[in-house]
Amino acid sequence: MKATTVTTTGPRIPALVFLKRDDVLTETSMARERSAIAKKRAALTAERAAVAEEGVCLANARAPFAKERDSVVRRSTGYSQRTELDEAAIRASFVKWRDQENASFDDKRAGYETQMKRETASFTEEILGGERQTELDLRTRMLSSPKKWEPK
Repeated sequence: MKATTVTTTGPRIPALVFLKRDDVLTETSMARERSAIAKKRAALTAERAAVAEEGVCLANARAPFAKERDSVVRRSTGYSQRTELDEAAIRASFVKWRDQENASFDDKRAGYETQMKRETASFTEEILGGERQTELDLRTRMLSSPKKWEPK
């Protein structure tokens, strides 16, 4: 038997060229082939196990942080679980509160407008009343002392 190198996609690996005796591989070459295949399988299995173990370690390392984050969210929101029903109830209570605030604002605005109309009307009455009173005072004075007001 003689050893040769076979080029593969990776580095050069020494391989055995099997000698054939009547188109049948010898037992030693078959044993070597089985041994090489078993080593490759063992290496792949070990590599897969290492990758899987690394993934499990990462998942286990992240798990406490995820649990802590979830508990902080639960504590900060005040809910043990946030469901669609909880969110719908929150939305409904907000809409109710907003509508009440808008209604009270409208009531206040209407009250202010009514108050302004009253004040404007009373102010106008005071002005007009004062002018009327002034006119009456002038007429009374003119009538009471006609000499003062007669043209000269």
